Amino acid sequence: MQARRAGQSGARARGTYKAKPRKAWPLAVQRAFYEGAHEHLQLAFALLYTGQRRGDVCRMRWTDIEDVKGGEQWLAVVQEKTGETVPVLLHSVLRRAIMRHARERKSEFILATPTGKRYDKGWLTKVIQARLVEIGQPKSNTRYMAYARRRRSCSPKAARRSSS
Repeated sequence: MQARRAGQSGARARGTYKAKPRKAWPLAVQRAFYEGAHEHLQLAFALLYTGQRRGDVCRMRWTDIEDVKGGEQWLAVVQEKTGETVPVLLHSVLRRAIMRHARERKSEFILATPTGKRYDKGWLTKVIQARLVEIGQPKSNTRYMAYARRRRSCSPKAARRSSS
Protein backbone atom coordinates (compact mmCIF):
# COMPACT_ATOMS: atom_id res chain seq x y z
CA MET A 1 0.00 0.00 0.00
CA GLN A 2 1.26 3.46 -0.84
CA ALA A 3 1.85 6.15 1.79
CA ARG A 4 -0.83 8.76 2.30
CA ARG A 5 -0.38 12.52 2.18
CA ALA A 6 -1.30 14.59 5.22
CA GLY A 7 -5.03 15.13 5.35
CA GLN A 8 -5.72 12.41 2.78
CA SER A 9 -8.52 9.94 3.41
CA GLY A 10 -7.53 6.40 4.31
CA ALA A 11 -9.84 5.06 1.59
CA ARG A 12 -7.80 6.57 -1.21
CA ALA A 13 -4.29 5.58 -2.25
CA ARG A 14 -1.78 8.21 -3.29
CA GLY A 15 -2.20 9.42 -6.84
CA THR A 16 -5.74 8.09 -7.31
CA TYR A 17 -7.56 11.38 -6.67
CA LYS A 18 -9.06 12.90 -9.78
CA ALA A 19 -9.83 16.58 -9.37
CA LYS A 20 -13.19 17.77 -10.67
CA PRO A 21 -13.36 21.12 -12.40
CA ARG A 22 -14.77 23.76 -10.09
CA LYS A 23 -16.37 26.94 -11.26
CA ALA A 24 -16.15 30.10 -9.21
CA TRP A 25 -19.32 32.00 -8.55
CA PRO A 26 -19.95 34.37 -11.46
CA LEU A 27 -19.50 38.05 -10.65
CA ALA A 28 -23.26 38.68 -10.93
CA VAL A 29 -23.92 36.01 -8.28
CA GLN A 30 -21.24 37.48 -6.01
CA ARG A 31 -22.80 40.93 -6.34
CA ALA A 32 -26.31 39.68 -5.67
CA PHE A 33 -25.08 37.64 -2.70
CA TYR A 34 -23.21 40.57 -1.14
CA GLU A 35 -25.73 43.35 -1.80
CA GLY A 36 -28.56 43.32 0.69
CA ALA A 37 -27.03 40.54 2.78
CA HIS A 38 -26.92 40.95 6.55
CA GLU A 39 -23.71 42.58 7.76
CA HIS A 40 -22.52 39.32 9.34
CA LEU A 41 -22.94 37.49 6.05
CA GLN A 42 -21.08 40.25 4.20
CA LEU A 43 -18.23 39.79 6.66
CA ALA A 44 -18.30 36.01 6.12
CA PHE A 45 -18.16 36.62 2.35
CA ALA A 46 -15.12 38.89 2.73
CA LEU A 47 -13.35 36.42 5.05
CA LEU A 48 -14.06 33.44 2.80
CA TYR A 49 -12.84 35.46 -0.16
CA THR A 50 -9.35 35.31 1.37
CA GLY A 51 -9.33 31.63 0.39
CA GLN A 52 -9.54 30.27 3.92
CA ARG A 53 -11.66 27.25 4.71
CA ARG A 54 -15.01 27.71 6.47
CA GLY A 55 -13.70 26.15 9.68
CA ASP A 56 -10.69 28.48 9.69
CA VAL A 57 -12.91 31.52 9.10
CA CYS A 58 -15.19 30.48 11.98
CA ARG A 59 -12.20 30.14 14.33
CA MET A 60 -10.66 33.58 13.58
CA ARG A 61 -10.28 35.65 16.75
CA TRP A 62 -9.87 39.37 17.31
CA THR A 63 -6.48 38.63 18.88
CA ASP A 64 -5.32 37.12 15.55
CA ILE A 65 -5.15 40.62 14.02
CA GLU A 66 -1.61 41.99 14.00
CA ASP A 67 -0.33 45.46 13.17
CA VAL A 68 2.95 45.66 11.27
CA LYS A 69 5.24 48.44 10.09
CA GLY A 70 3.76 50.72 7.48
CA GLY A 71 0.26 50.63 8.96
CA GLU A 72 -0.69 47.29 7.43
CA GLN A 73 -2.77 44.82 9.37
CA TRP A 74 -2.53 41.07 8.99
CA LEU A 75 -4.68 38.25 10.23
CA ALA A 76 -2.60 35.31 11.49
CA VAL A 77 -4.76 32.31 10.58
CA VAL A 78 -3.86 28.94 12.07
CA GLN A 79 -5.02 26.38 9.52
CA GLU A 80 -7.23 23.70 11.02
CA LYS A 81 -6.14 21.14 8.43
CA THR A 82 -2.36 21.66 8.52
CA GLY A 83 -1.68 23.53 11.76
CA GLU A 84 0.35 26.08 9.78
CA THR A 85 -0.03 29.80 10.49
CA VAL A 86 -0.92 31.70 7.32
CA PRO A 87 -0.71 35.51 7.24
CA VAL A 88 -3.66 37.14 5.46
CA LEU A 89 -3.41 40.83 4.55
CA LEU A 90 -6.43 42.84 5.66
CA HIS A 91 -7.12 44.78 2.46
CA SER A 92 -9.28 47.90 2.73
CA VAL A 93 -12.64 46.19 2.07
CA LEU A 94 -11.95 43.38 4.52
CA ARG A 95 -10.63 45.81 7.13
CA ARG A 96 -13.78 47.97 6.85
CA ALA A 97 -16.04 44.91 7.14
CA ILE A 98 -14.16 43.73 10.22
CA MET A 99 -14.19 47.17 11.84
CA ARG A 100 -17.95 47.59 11.24
CA HIS A 101 -18.43 44.28 12.98
CA ALA A 102 -16.04 45.28 15.79
CA ARG A 103 -18.39 48.04 16.94
CA GLU A 104 -20.89 45.46 18.15
CA ARG A 105 -18.32 42.89 19.24
CA LYS A 106 -19.84 40.43 21.69
CA SER A 107 -17.44 37.54 21.21
CA GLU A 108 -13.76 36.73 21.07
CA PHE A 109 -14.41 35.44 17.54
CA ILE A 110 -14.52 37.78 14.53
CA LEU A 111 -17.39 35.98 12.85
CA ALA A 112 -20.17 35.67 15.40
CA THR A 113 -23.93 35.94 15.39
CA PRO A 114 -25.60 39.18 16.54
CA THR A 115 -25.98 37.55 19.97
CA GLY A 116 -22.25 36.77 20.15
CA LYS A 117 -22.37 33.05 19.37
CA ARG A 118 -19.52 31.77 17.23
CA TYR A 119 -20.54 30.41 13.83
CA ASP A 120 -19.59 26.82 13.11
CA LYS A 121 -18.82 25.72 9.57
CA GLY A 122 -22.00 23.65 9.19
CA TRP A 123 -24.23 26.51 10.24
CA LEU A 124 -22.26 28.94 8.07
CA THR A 125 -22.88 26.67 5.08
CA LYS A 126 -26.63 26.66 5.82
CA VAL A 127 -26.72 30.46 6.09
CA ILE A 128 -24.81 30.86 2.82
CA GLN A 129 -27.05 28.38 1.03
CA ALA A 130 -30.18 30.11 2.38
CA ARG A 131 -28.86 33.41 0.99
CA LEU A 132 -28.25 31.78 -2.39
CA VAL A 133 -31.84 30.53 -2.48
CA GLU A 134 -33.03 34.00 -1.40
CA ILE A 135 -31.35 35.57 -4.45
CA GLY A 136 -32.68 32.91 -6.79
CA GLN A 137 -29.54 30.81 -7.13
CA PRO A 138 -29.21 27.06 -6.59
CA LYS A 139 -27.46 25.92 -3.45
CA SER A 140 -23.84 25.36 -4.34
CA ASN A 141 -20.70 24.20 -2.68
CA THR A 142 -19.44 27.07 -0.53
CA ARG A 143 -15.87 26.36 -1.61
CA TYR A 144 -16.74 27.84 -4.99
CA MET A 145 -16.99 31.24 -3.34
CA ALA A 146 -13.32 31.01 -2.40
CA TYR A 147 -12.36 30.00 -5.93
CA ALA A 148 -13.70 33.35 -7.10
CA ARG A 149 -10.72 35.07 -5.48
CA ARG A 150 -8.59 33.76 -8.32
CA ARG A 151 -10.58 35.71 -10.87
CA ARG A 152 -9.24 39.25 -11.06
CA SER A 153 -12.56 40.85 -11.85
CA CYS A 154 -14.23 39.25 -8.83
CA SER A 155 -13.74 40.78 -5.41
CA PRO A 156 -15.88 42.09 -2.59
CA LYS A 157 -14.76 45.56 -3.66
CA ALA A 158 -15.94 44.93 -7.24
CA ALA A 159 -19.22 43.59 -5.89
CA ARG A 160 -19.75 46.76 -3.83
CA ARG A 161 -18.71 49.05 -6.72
CA SER A 162 -21.29 47.52 -9.03
CA SER A 163 -24.11 48.65 -6.78
CA SER A 164 -22.94 52.28 -6.74
